[in-house]
Amino acid sequence: MCIRDRSVADGMLTAYQQLLRRRPVVTNVASALVISCTGDALAQRLESDSPHDMGRSAVMMTYSGLVFTPTFMTFYRIVDRKWPQPSVLNALRKSVLAVGGLGLPVNAAFLALSTTLEYKLLGQIQTQAEYKETLASKLREDVVRIWSSSALFWGPTNVVNFALVPGQFRVIFTSVASVCWNTYLSLVQHEYCNAEKSVADGESREIPLA
Repeated sequence: MCIRDRSVADGMLTAYQQLLRRRPVVTNVASALVISCTGDALAQRLESDSPHDMGRSAVMMTYSGLVFTPTFMTFYRIVDRKWPQPSVLNALRKSVLAVGGLGLPVNAAFLALSTTLEYKLLGQIQTQAEYKETLASKLREDVVRIWSSSALFWGPTNVVNFALVPGQFRVIFTSVASVCWNTYLSLVQHEYCNAEKSVADGESREIPLA
């Protein structure tokens, strides 16, 4: 039974790698959508037992499909051509460039796009004034926090992935790491929603004194 399960898993991995070679853009974007949705679902479960908010997941998927994945696909294609050998030094170069060069703009784009979509489409932010205040606060406070977290998380993860993980397992390794990262991103992005909900719940439970 274990041998059969392993052969099935190997077959699925081989098929997936073939798709990555034949249609890299479509396969990577589709994978990113699944990963970002999974990460947001985990974040929602950690926050509360409320029904799943698919609109919120759609916002996370939009960022992943339109910004994160195309950006880093292009980046890694460039650095892989420049430093093709899987050495520790080359892995360090790629990781430092990814986190140091793209970390701040990509994370700022995440906060700006997510906050804007949640205001324009989902109505989670009620007024334009509140939207501007929330966005300014996030860009002022959360960009650096997310960037420093990405350095701590993706820095070592990228080095291990490019220097130590066999080529056929890199996609799986990155996918698992991405689920964890997307869970963190979703938790940070929706802190303001949870804070407002906690205040509202506290007010609704408050017993009038007179």
